[in-house]
Amino acid sequence: MNEQRRGTRRERRKKESKKKHLGSIFLTLIVLALALGGGYWAKTSFFDTKENTIPKTSEQKPAVKNNDEKPAEQPFQPTNKTIGKRDVAIYDEDLTSAKNYTTSAYYGYEVNLTKQATLNNKKYYLASLENQEIGWVEEESLTDDLTKTWEKLSEPALFPILMYHHISQGEDSLYVPKEEFDAHMQGLKEKGYYTLTPEEAYLVLTTNKVPSKKIIWVTLDDGYTDVYTNAFPTLKKLGLQATMNIITQPEYPDNKVTKEQRAELVNSGFVQLEDHTLNHIDLNALEPAEQERQMSESKKLLTEEIHRPVTTLCYPAGHYDETTVEIAKKVGYKMAVTTTYGFGASSDGLLELTRVRVSPGASKETFLAMIGEK
Repeated sequence: MNEQRRGTRRERRKKESKKKHLGSIFLTLIVLALALGGGYWAKTSFFDTKENTIPKTSEQKPAVKNNDEKPAEQPFQPTNKTIGKRDVAIYDEDLTSAKNYTTSAYYGYEVNLTKQATLNNKKYYLASLENQEIGWVEEESLTDDLTKTWEKLSEPALFPILMYHHISQGEDSLYVPKEEFDAHMQGLKEKGYYTLTPEEAYLVLTTNKVPSKKIIWVTLDDGYTDVYTNAFPTLKKLGLQATMNIITQPEYPDNKVTKEQRAELVNSGFVQLEDHTLNHIDLNALEPAEQERQMSESKKLLTEEIHRPVTTLCYPAGHYDETTVEIAKKVGYKMAVTTTYGFGASSDGLLELTRVRVSPGASKETFLAMIGEK
């Protein structure tokens, strides 16, 4: 009897031992499946519940850009178009990021387009200006006609072209204090004047179309340093355009803007640089050959420096004659401004445009009356 009981207990212990062994094996397989995360056991329905899904990180791959996310360069016949958007983004070769800036420095200029590419169904063109590559621009930034949204006038266009020199305190009529200049510009802003670039002024005079009902062209002669330090910040603050007429080889360069300052002015998009000859000598006192040299060499130097077309001449001290006008036309200027009083009009001739001299002592109200504002 006792022997029978002992046999039964041995059989029971064997069964229990076998169960523990099988349980241990099963538990080991579970642990292995969890550790491997993608083996056989991990794929069974036991792990295939919402609560127990194992992330398959080893199967994830880096995202691959679709073909339409890569610039596709296309055959293209080089052509010219005008930058018609005031703030234009300039892109690098991959067209995915701008060159860290959006600029108005190219607005109104005719650029040469040499390549075309498409990205996400948008067209881009590689643009150059005066033999310098700008970068890629969107098709929507370009136009065949800058004046297509301008208003056509029934009477010939007539608008003030302001003439300033120094913007600081001084002893003669060439010095307009900064406070007065600021008040003048603030007056223009308050009265809703649109300040023209040289290219826009040319288009107004040649098409008799205007971008706004109230237009004005602000010019500053000689390129004095105080224009950079005192006028430039005001123009930027108020969002106004102005043109600085540069003497490219001045006799007294110490009070003139430096090359670095000129670059900053141009790249700001608020100041355009035009020509005031090499040495600021009365042109009508020179022989024709020297007149031409004063113009052509200066125009070439300034164009190569700023990589913008130089289209306007400012006669030094306003001294010129018929020969000077003919030479200016030959050299390739589209316009020239004088010191003669009057509003700008095509009837005067594009190479003999009159201006309104601004002298010190003019309050905002006096200044506004000078330009015909009531």
